[in-house]
Amino acid sequence: MRDLLYLHVHTPPEIKNGDKWFEQDEGDARLAQDRQLIKTKYPNLKYGINHRNKLVFLFGEIILKEVSSGIPTRISTQILFPDEYPKIEPIAFETANLFEHIVDRHFYPGGICCLWLPPESEWNSDDENALLHFLDQVAVFFERQLIYDAMGGTVWAWGERGHGRSGYIEYIQEKLNVSSEKLQIFLPLISGKTNLEKKSRCPCGSSRPFQFCHLPTVVELTAVAEFID
Repeated sequence: MRDLLYLHVHTPPEIKNGDKWFEQDEGDARLAQDRQLIKTKYPNLKYGINHRNKLVFLFGEIILKEVSSGIPTRISTQILFPDEYPKIEPIAFETANLFEHIVDRHFYPGGICCLWLPPESEWNSDDENALLHFLDQVAVFFERQLIYDAMGGTVWAWGERGHGRSGYIEYIQEKLNVSSEKLQIFLPLISGKTNLEKKSRCPCGSSRPFQFCHLPTVVELTAVAEFID
């Protein structure tokens, strides 16, 4: 489980002062705040701790109700908090195999929910309601799973990114707002395989210098370069 934390949220292997986030004063206060935050809306999620690895997690059920009938669907869920929480967002799991854990359903191995591409994460560590918003997004993810089943496994509600590299390519193209042909010129710039002088004309086809056109976006996108090679 710890390896999965490193894989999906890039958690550093060591916390500098040796304490876990919830053992620090600020972390303890955040934990108490979060407990109160979800108490009313998600009462079927309870806190636990893995004493060996000193990992805090939520476990239990997120319950979705069909609007017209009120019939509930109980979805077994676990939320793991990485060592640098709340700076780094939690990881959500579907734990009872209610849904098939496959790429087409946006699951990583082990039932990890792929809520969004990391650069498109809605997690805001400065928001005191961040955990509640995160759980709301997990609930929406599960709702989309139910819609997917209802539609015969053919429609992912409200659109979706491609899987793996293709998802990052879609994201990059949207950020650059260029054609597929122009995108092929930008990809080597983003990955660092080629360089372009700041004063050169921007590859997008405008007459503007690169530095005053797409260079800032290219610099921003270098953070996802490892996913497009």
